[in-house]
Amino acid sequence: MVSGLLLGCIFWKSPASFGAAAEDLFQRAMVSESGERDMAKAIDQYKEALRRAGGVQPWTGRALLHLGMCYERLDKVKEALLVYRSVVKRPDGIDPQLVQEARADVQRLDAQLASLLNPTDTKWVLAGGTLSAAVQKDGSMLWWGASPTINVSLRPSVLEDVANAASAALGSSQLFILSQDGSVTQWGNGSSSLSGLTDIMALASGGGHTLALKNDGTVWAWGDDACGQLGDESLTIKIKPVAIAGFSGVVAIAAGKEHSIALKGDGSVWAWGCNDHGQLGLGAWLTIMPHPKQVPGPAAIAAVAAGANHTVVLGSNGMVWSWGDNTSGQLGNGSTQSSDIPVQVRNLSGVQAIAAGPAYTLALRSDGSVWAWGDNTFGSLGQGNAIQRSIPVHVPGLTAIQTISTGSGHVVAVRKDGSVWAWGRNDKGQVGDGSTKNRLAPVQISSAAPAAGV
Repeated sequence: MVSGLLLGCIFWKSPASFGAAAEDLFQRAMVSESGERDMAKAIDQYKEALRRAGGVQPWTGRALLHLGMCYERLDKVKEALLVYRSVVKRPDGIDPQLVQEARADVQRLDAQLASLLNPTDTKWVLAGGTLSAAVQKDGSMLWWGASPTINVSLRPSVLEDVANAASAALGSSQLFILSQDGSVTQWGNGSSSLSGLTDIMALASGGGHTLALKNDGTVWAWGDDACGQLGDESLTIKIKPVAIAGFSGVVAIAAGKEHSIALKGDGSVWAWGCNDHGQLGLGAWLTIMPHPKQVPGPAAIAAVAAGANHTVVLGSNGMVWSWGDNTSGQLGNGSTQSSDIPVQVRNLSGVQAIAAGPAYTLALRSDGSVWAWGDNTFGSLGQGNAIQRSIPVHVPGLTAIQTISTGSGHVVAVRKDGSVWAWGRNDKGQVGDGSTKNRLAPVQISSAAPAAGV
């Protein structure tokens, strides 16, 4: 893929000198393109001509549009879109009519790409904060919704200048992208790589902090640390990632609003950070815990999840346990009394995956059904109403679900047939159905169907 950043290097970086050779190469590219002769050769020639030109020439606007058309003829829609966008983003010196044509092409291909979320292209679909995103198998990303640093998109659209993505972490105010090489990039007003992070296998973002899990089982953290959620005992905000000293053997991580959770390979759960709601599960209402401490209680845990102020774990036996804030019934034990020790979720077994929103919880059973409980202000429980529930209820209208993911009030689920379904809070377009109306029951994202996973 030719990214917008790469095109910037090809086209707008001025070399020491340039001459007629670049324009001659452009003319030869036109010949290669004409009559559907050799699109791949024409692409190489257009790119080389633009690289040699260095600055804006009378013919470079046409060269870029022709380059985009060649990509389209090879069904490389994403590459074509990035070329057209480069013209729109840097129009100086280009014929205004060509810029207008490029702008129309961007709108046309954006709509076309919204239908490309399918089993052969999509690797992951995930939710977080007021964003949803899909990581494509070619390393590009689609996204919808909004955050404080990312504009609103009511339907899936391409996240520019992203290549080689493997996964991502979507927090309440940040988007971090995990690349296939194990590096991490922060996305917002532009993008920047996080130095010191290599060989990363998983990310988790909370209210203002982020965790990264390395392949060697160590955990790194950065961001807010008022409650010790970074685990380094400093209680000091960290702009750059820091390692949690003496803590290893971790296989999974989760981040709440101001607390952090880790699962070790031996099935034990560890917690640190704020504990004002008992979200650490330590059996004591300690205000903070600035370093990881083992949670007493259920053993042989297979998965962990964190809401704003509650924690959920899945046992290898398919049973679910939770602790922390329960004012909305998010612990699922039939009460609204918070607990500083693990309590078992009622009437639920055979669970294979869990997810936690700010004050609600979801479980995916092995039969493909989805169950939900807790806060339902925005329809996050998918019941067609806004009634709070303190024990799990079945989400109707969904069968054969394969994966689930939660944001700050919305949920994304993917069926085994690849279709994408979403519901809940939608004020920023995070459901992805083209509206900003909260969805109290699951709706299929027609422009993002089908997909492969969450």
